[in-house]
Amino acid sequence: MVNLIDRMSPKKILELANQAIVKARIVRGNLVLRKFDGTDINAGPIQIDSQLSDEDKLSLSAMQIEQNAFAKGKRLHAIANGSASTGNPSVTVAGMVPEETASTLTSPTNVTAWDLANSRLNPALRATRGRAVQAGPDWPKQYFAGADNTVVTYGSGMLTGTGVRLGTAVAFSAIDLRLFNIGGGTLQRIFVDGVLVATVTAATFAEAGVQPGYNGRIKLSFSNSQPRLIEWEGGSYESFPGYTIPGDQALTYPASAPKGARTLFVSDSFGEGTGADATGGLVQWMARDLGWADVWQACSGSVGYVSDGTRVALIDRYQHDIIDQAPDIIVIALGFNDFSVHLDDPETVPAAATTIWDAITSALPETELIIVGPWPNAGAQSTVDGTLIGLDTALNDLATARGLRFISPIREGWTYGTVDGTHPNPAGHEYLGMRIAGHLAVSYAPLVF
Repeated sequence: MVNLIDRMSPKKILELANQAIVKARIVRGNLVLRKFDGTDINAGPIQIDSQLSDEDKLSLSAMQIEQNAFAKGKRLHAIANGSASTGNPSVTVAGMVPEETASTLTSPTNVTAWDLANSRLNPALRATRGRAVQAGPDWPKQYFAGADNTVVTYGSGMLTGTGVRLGTAVAFSAIDLRLFNIGGGTLQRIFVDGVLVATVTAATFAEAGVQPGYNGRIKLSFSNSQPRLIEWEGGSYESFPGYTIPGDQALTYPASAPKGARTLFVSDSFGEGTGADATGGLVQWMARDLGWADVWQACSGSVGYVSDGTRVALIDRYQHDIIDQAPDIIVIALGFNDFSVHLDDPETVPAAATTIWDAITSALPETELIIVGPWPNAGAQSTVDGTLIGLDTALNDLATARGLRFISPIREGWTYGTVDGTHPNPAGHEYLGMRIAGHLAVSYAPLVF
């Protein structure tokens, strides 16, 4: 195999790695790079074997992007984890107490995340991550909060999703956050102005005497009065009940948008988080590594492009779960559960995939669509079943022909530990999130940190 580093100039390698590239093509022997803002850059002649075809040259360029993506993903992951314990000196976090314990705030007023009277999300809040899943007869499921802040909840005033922002244009000195104990491996994190200030686990609730199914309360006190942005982050099925503020105060969400493009991650049980622990699944790790606060899950276990497993295949729900949500970036990571279908008929899955891709690009021409090939079942490429490799190759060819970015975990040799021989273990989810974050960071560098 041709060694791209030997055949390509360092200048061209840096151009590929550091610019916000979303598409690449060969035009009369030159590598033309399409940036996120729609402009083209002529990167000049490709410095590799002139006897190679344009397709081979572009493939080699893609290989170098993959190498840079892996390196960038590792760097982002180190940064994200290194900064996660810094704390915020202007915030004092009190220990958790049961919700029924009297608040120390002046004339405390309880506010629910979901405004039951008006059937809407509290205007002071924004849901920044959620789930758009048609996983059963009722859809959308209760785990999705849409861009227009409509949401289906448990009916108790709690917002269910994986991220909530509390913004205020009013300066205040303290606030109580009410937190729900879902039981088991709960993990909730609280940020103030982008800095992690508290981590809540099952042990936190247990030490406070808060049983599963009940709320606890944590008080945040501030050393000065100024507008702030408070964020709550929970796991895929966690719920945020609301907050308590002094009676003479009110919260108003600020005009600033969440950091990073609104990204919708469409996948199967891997993206849903099977095998993960309270630290979160690969989607949560990807979002943390990128520093993006507007990442949404549309993941449904056991399904693929056409395989419906015990739920609904993407071919039967892409209009609602993807197109109707109109995100800025869409990542589709499917194909693993389509193994049997592809084994019986190699035409069915690629046909369904291209139907979905073409519908998305037609309906959402400004949205960037990235395709991730089938998961490699935790093995190196030499151990992956030939049917999965064939499907990966077919999807890669079809995506490339449409100018779509294609990420191949099989070709890149992603390996990870599992909990059951298939699904990633917690470290595996962390690894997969880091690998995908690296690819997105290469393509969307202006949106990262």
